Amino acid sequence: MLAILPPPGPDFPIRVERDAKTGEPAPYVLVRANLEALIDRKSFYRLVEIGAHSEVVGKRWFGLWSGGEFFPIIPSEELP
Repeated sequence: MLAILPPPGPDFPIRVERDAKTGEPAPYVLVRANLEALIDRKSFYRLVEIGAHSEVVGKRWFGLWSGGEFFPIIPSEELP
């Protein structure tokens, strides 16, 4: 059975872990309490295409807006 999830937002946040050596992102979305799903590479690239820059605690970040909430991916200064 295919599960249809609501869009990311305050109840279903996105977080991105970055590999300490390579800097490669590993994006996750919370699907229910204590259960996260890894976002596949193709879907993540599609999300990045609609990303934007925004200020978070005095620092500029590149990330995603969804459900009225900003989900930071990478500091803007670290983008190539």
